Amino acid sequence: MERYTDPAKHAATRFLTYLCAGLIALVGIFLGIQVAGRYLMHSPPEWTEELARLSFVYATFLGSALAVARRAHLGIEIFVLALPPRPRAIFQIVWRTVACVVLCVVAWKGYEIANRMWGQPLTSVPISKGAMFAAVPIGMVLMLFYEIGRIVAEWRVFRTGVDPYEATMSGADLFLHKQGD
Repeated sequence: MERYTDPAKHAATRFLTYLCAGLIALVGIFLGIQVAGRYLMHSPPEWTEELARLSFVYATFLGSALAVARRAHLGIEIFVLALPPRPRAIFQIVWRTVACVVLCVVAWKGYEIANRMWGQPLTSVPISKGAMFAAVPIGMVLMLFYEIGRIVAEWRVFRTGVDPYEATMSGADLFLHKQGD
């Protein structure tokens, strides 16, 4: 049997985790400076709001890719987990393929918007509005890579009938899954 490696444990995913944590920390720092400037100096720096927004937008879309890697997006899996491995794999392959199509469309449209906005600067910092909108296609492409990896893993489950995810399921998920056997 082929060796299964969880995408959530890859070095790139760990880097993405630290990057998202750093972006959230930046949001807190920029907003802290904004609040301190407003209440202590009665004149907040203009750049803090835009940099906080930029950091938050990137944290949102990169964090979404991280959630795909960790299988942490909201989902109701009770019925899917009750299926035997091969039918579950078929369902997952179809579902993830639909997700990939949607991700491609959103990435393309996000690219078009970012490209259109690239020549316009933000109000108080010399960064293009297109750079902020570029978070959308970047996040979608990262999610797409993780989803394709999941499709490949589900294809292995379909071929072999063995589900390596069972080793990573929580106790409640595993209990519910075993009840269906």
